[in-house]
Amino acid sequence: KPERLPVRRPPRYPPQALQRDRSRGPRGNSSQATAQFLKQYYSPADLKEFMHHFGKGFPHLTEISKEVGPNTGKTGLEANLDVQYIMSLGANISTTFWSTGGLHEGQEPFLEWLLDLSNTSLIPPVF
Repeated sequence: KPERLPVRRPPRYPPQALQRDRSRGPRGNSSQATAQFLKQYYSPADLKEFMHHFGKGFPHLTEISKEVGPNTGKTGLEANLDVQYIMSLGANISTTFWSTGGLHEGQEPFLEWLLDLSNTSLIPPVF
């Protein structure tokens, strides 16, 4: 189970400001995803807390719709922020968390992720 990271201070450019600057809402069968490498995982509890604090004033989802790959291990700051902000910008849009476990020769397994994508029938149009 991913560990929770403490909420320290409000972001300089919170989701409400991003929502205000956004001109379009979801259209049709919209979906989005975030890809994570290098053993970066997100915390579902952190996502709920983030949306509780910063998701006021716009409709949004509070949970990832689908996880592909592992989401077990240490919570990563980058993975957490990627999930929190893509779900703020694409509020109320189905979101996939796509991760690859481990490393390949000390590097992120980018080729493994591309092969996974090529073998997937419904790929989210936004990453």
